[in-house]
Amino acid sequence: MKRIGLVTRLILIIAAAFLAIQFVALILYLSIRVTGPVETLMRMPDRIASLVELLDRSDPETRALLLEAGAGADRSMAIVAEPPKESGPRFGMPSIREVLENALMARGIDGRIVAARNISDSLFGADGTFEVYVELATGDFLALKLHDNVTIRLLGIPIGFFAGLTGLVIAIVALIAIARQMRPLVALSRAVERFGTAAPQNQIPETGAAEIRQLIAAINRMQTRIDTLVSGRTMLLGAISHDMGTYLTRLRLRIEMMPEGQKRDAAIADLETMRALLSQTLDFAAASTAEHDGSGTPLVAAIRAQLSGIDPERYALSAPDAEIHVALSEIGLMRVVSNLIGNAERYSTHFDIEIWADQGHAHLVIDDDGPGIAPEERSKVFEPFYRVEQSRNRGTGGTGLGLTIAKQIVDAAGGAITLDKAPATGLRVAVSLPRV
Repeated sequence: MKRIGLVTRLILIIAAAFLAIQFVALILYLSIRVTGPVETLMRMPDRIASLVELLDRSDPETRALLLEAGAGADRSMAIVAEPPKESGPRFGMPSIREVLENALMARGIDGRIVAARNISDSLFGADGTFEVYVELATGDFLALKLHDNVTIRLLGIPIGFFAGLTGLVIAIVALIAIARQMRPLVALSRAVERFGTAAPQNQIPETGAAEIRQLIAAINRMQTRIDTLVSGRTMLLGAISHDMGTYLTRLRLRIEMMPEGQKRDAAIADLETMRALLSQTLDFAAASTAEHDGSGTPLVAAIRAQLSGIDPERYALSAPDAEIHVALSEIGLMRVVSNLIGNAERYSTHFDIEIWADQGHAHLVIDDDGPGIAPEERSKVFEPFYRVEQSRNRGTGGTGLGLTIAKQIVDAAGGAITLDKAPATGLRVAVSLPRV
């Protein structure tokens, strides 16, 4: 039950209730049939057997009187030479014949021909009327026209059919109404799922019941506040980066005027590291609010452009001839590709790149022969400023933001990025991106 959605649960509950109602109605109907009109129908075979025995013992004049008394206005009883010679699914009624034969045998009347047929013309207009033919001792046949009065009929159809059909229609209408009421909740869950993956967030339409509208309004207000906080953080980091960049430039000029030496080179290296750290910190903040304009960016071309400056002996590329466009901005895609391929180039001697696409996603897999990443650290490397290489040398360990930025960009696009062990040795990086 944990995997069944709310709409499905409501449908199952209503369906179970509907079946329970039908089951109770069936029990009541059967109980009424046993004690009600069907009792009369069940005594009918004995009455017919008694009538046959009475006709067998009567002379022609008495027979005529009996027929005149029993026929009635609808001429429901008569004596005919033989039953109709008909065949097909509407002629035979073996259950009726068997009941009549048993009633005749109970009175010692054996070997008589018994026939029955349904004389209803069509479904609409059917009134449950059927004819029974029983052979008499004289060789002719008693013809009886009987009516099934067990069920109440409308237009010739049992009223229970209309009741069941009405209940079914009502249940379907109720299910549609419930689905319509649940639609705002489904839209809300999808919007909350997308929340935080792109900026700015669209406001969720406030529809549905009063409680649902209140919930959607509260989430919209929360979403606006979070968007404001994230945008303010990005602007703050951008301002800090700009101001500190100005001071770093001044400091670099002053250091350039110092006499050449080891200390001067170390100071310049520290400044460049600080500048790179500020730049990547700003990129990290901007990636959390990145927005795609909806156009597609060619993935294969971006990979080939990034590989253009690398020795072809160091990598193997497997890509389709046709271009694959993904739902990422060109800048965002280049950040992801440059980071992943840059890591493979830096930490391995050879790496394989495979690109393919299915109906909805493009897939990029990079396998290298480097040292790899331990399983317990594969989730940590996506955290800001976490580095597998624990030295304080930025030249060997980086800033610890590359994979973090790549994951934020991929997540914002609705994709996924995972790390695993390569088939041979080293690290496997698998990226899935939605296609445009």
